[in-house]
Amino acid sequence: RSGDAPLARLHAMADVAIAFYRQWPNFARLVAMAQATLHGSPLTAWQDHPGANVRAAFQRAMDFEAAVVAEGQQAGEIREGDPHALAHLYSVLVNAYLTVGATEGAAGGLRTDEIHDILDRVLRP
Repeated sequence: RSGDAPLARLHAMADVAIAFYRQWPNFARLVAMAQATLHGSPLTAWQDHPGANVRAAFQRAMDFEAAVVAEGQQAGEIREGDPHALAHLYSVLVNAYLTVGATEGAAGGLRTDEIHDILDRVLRP
C-alpha cells in the first residue's frame, strides 16, 4: 500500500497487527511464556537485555514507522515532532491495544474504530 497517504499506511499497519492477534489470540501469551522459560520473566531481564536479533528487528520496525511519520509530516497530515518519538508512541498505543484486548467486545477491549480514532487524535496536527 505504498501509494496510500502516510497516515493511512500507519492505520493499515495497525489493522495488520490487529488481524494477526485476532486470528492467533494466544500468540502474545505464547511469546510471553517462551520468553519466561528462556529468561525468567518477560517483564524483567528479557526486556532490559533483548537479544541482538530482537533489538535489530525492533529498530528496523521503529525506523520504518519513523520514515512513514516523517513522510506524513512533510505532507502536513502528521503533527510536528521527532519522527522516532512519534513512531514509538504509535507503536506503544497499538501494542497496548493488542494487550488490552484486540477482540471487539472483550472485557476491557476497545472497538477497532476507537483505536483508530485514538491514533488519529495523537498523530494529526
